Amino acid sequence: MPRADDARSRRGSTRLGAAKSAVPAPPHYRLYRRLFGAEDMHSHYRWNALLPLVDLDARHTLEVGAGDGRMTFALVDAGLTGEVTAAEPDPVTSHQARETKALWGYENVEIMQERVGDLRALQGAALYDQVLAIDVLEHIEDDVEAMRQIASVIRPGGRLVVSVPTPRYPEVFGRKFHEQIGHVRDGYTLETLTALLTGAGFSVDHVRYYSGRRVAAAAKAFYGSHVPFVLGVLWAPLLRPWLMRSETTVDPEWAVSLAVTARPSNRA
Repeated sequence: MPRADDARSRRGSTRLGAAKSAVPAPPHYRLYRRLFGAEDMHSHYRWNALLPLVDLDARHTLEVGAGDGRMTFALVDAGLTGEVTAAEPDPVTSHQARETKALWGYENVEIMQERVGDLRALQGAALYDQVLAIDVLEHIEDDVEAMRQIASVIRPGGRLVVSVPTPRYPEVFGRKFHEQIGHVRDGYTLETLTALLTGAGFSVDHVRYYSGRRVAAAAKAFYGSHVPFVLGVLWAPLLRPWLMRSETTVDPEWAVSLAVTARPSNRA
């Protein structure tokens, strides 16, 4: 597998490189991921929506709540060649990220284990040109304090990329699934997310809704119904190209997910 130093040649790829993440995995999962990408259906729509928002030229990137590094490593595969820190509080998933890093030689990625919502060890250093908070704020009770801490580690002129579920998430994915994965709130509207970011000293400069009406219907069948998981992972790749075409313009009323980019408003 190519290493990070020649990943720039693959810039612009929109396929989630999940075959390299979530290690270890049973052989049938590894085969599926190599053929189709992540078996988690929604990961592909998240990836497709967020990749254009990420600055692949950033010298220093922090991903907060990085999980097993699925997004982190996929961004490196897409051409992010600067230094990347993946912060993840869960010891199991952070261990999986370390295994992936060692197995595939992601030399520009550092895995850091942090307590949930606690970046105080980094405060005052203003280390990062870019911070990613991808579907993490809805897991943190004190999201206001989390955003303030994130603001404290962004360099002057740096940027923040945030993705959150909208209040439609529990309806589409099912209340049980929503609670099982640890969401402490139903989601954010653009108004509540903007207020949160503004209160932490950010100014929003780009908004993108994704997971629109068609994707929401497919996600509802995949996650919220009784369709066997094995059948879902088989039909999801067949529907994906058709569903992706519907994501060009997403009506905010139907969107399940919301992404914004923002900059510290009190910095040059």
